[in-house]
Amino acid sequence: MKDLYLSLLVLLVVGVHGEVVIVATEKGLVEADEASERSILRYENATAVSGHRTVALAADPLDSKVFYSLPLLTPDGRMITRLKHVNVWQGVSPNPQPVSLSLEDTSVGHIRGLAYNDKTKTLYWTDMLGHSIWQCAPHDGCQHPTALMRLPEGKEPAAIAVDPCRGHLYWTDNNHTSPSINRIRIQRKKSSVIVRDDLFMPNGIAVDPSGRGRIYWTDDSEGDGYKIESADTDGGNRRTELRGFYQSPMDLAFSPPTPEAPKGALYWSDWTSHAVWTLDLDDKDKGVRAMSFRGSHRDLPMGVLLKSSLTNRTAC
Repeated sequence: MKDLYLSLLVLLVVGVHGEVVIVATEKGLVEADEASERSILRYENATAVSGHRTVALAADPLDSKVFYSLPLLTPDGRMITRLKHVNVWQGVSPNPQPVSLSLEDTSVGHIRGLAYNDKTKTLYWTDMLGHSIWQCAPHDGCQHPTALMRLPEGKEPAAIAVDPCRGHLYWTDNNHTSPSINRIRIQRKKSSVIVRDDLFMPNGIAVDPSGRGRIYWTDDSEGDGYKIESADTDGGNRRTELRGFYQSPMDLAFSPPTPEAPKGALYWSDWTSHAVWTLDLDDKDKGVRAMSFRGSHRDLPMGVLLKSSLTNRTAC
């Protein structure tokens, strides 16, 4: 029985701040702007794995690589994940090939979120089925992945973000019976809840490591509502950045501050409208704006990252 790969589509679309957004969906590997598109890689006869279709993304600014996860079914029906990376900016090569990292033989069940620390050259991910958070060193092919945290039964680690400047990881627990925003002190391998009240199903999370630091997260509220909130890195000074209806936010990316936009911007994928949206934090009165998807590209968007994150190293 052949592996059932979940294929990946990467769409590059110019945003309101000139950002280019990379979005993972389930069709292939494509780059595009508002005027044209170019296929990078497409899996033949790809079959989506029902119920476990999430493709996570992370950026390596040291080598301009995109890490992505592909869920697959083993012949005995188990769900595992293959982790790959590809340089999508190899303009001299018409067919840049993805490289597999060595996760097939581990007990990783399903990678839900990815984050890369460019200071320590460490890749982190959440395993929702295994109730755990893992780490590995991509430069050696992730030959020796280790569990950073094994969480109690019932915890559902979803998105993950890294703050290289403070040595912290942030992750969302989207178990709607006990949802929370959590912080891990990497050196101590200790996780603590920093936000637990007034949450329903937090999904995406992103961090602004500049200055005093701030975290942002999406929350798919009960019913038709959703919200995007933020807080200091210890969970204090919490505020609502956006509240709306008829969206199901999935992943979240933060566009760093610039002299023209000192608060930055947010980008997130939405499973209800099959779209990617953006919010200018310096001018929220403009409201949310949709990125451009066309025709067959209107597939379920998953992981989101920015082109700038492939070249901008963390400044601490």
